[in-house]
Amino acid sequence: MFEAGNFKTQKPDSGQAGLYQEASKLVKLAMDSADWSIAEQGALADMLELWLPKVVAPWDAKEQRKKLKLSVLRG
Repeated sequence: MFEAGNFKTQKPDSGQAGLYQEASKLVKLAMDSADWSIAEQGALADMLELWLPKVVAPWDAKEQRKKLKLSVLRG
């Protein structure tokens, strides 16, 4: 986990403010905007899958991939 800064473990709850919720908004923006290339969308999915589990707990990888629509981002 993070040792520096003000990072706290957060729940994957869409009703609370935090990194998970910001990630969810970014995913929606990437899918809805023509400005994002397929490569950029894939890179976003890879980055979220790598880093969100470090600050969001509990992290159910299969469930979170589905909720965040990471497979859709990857094409």
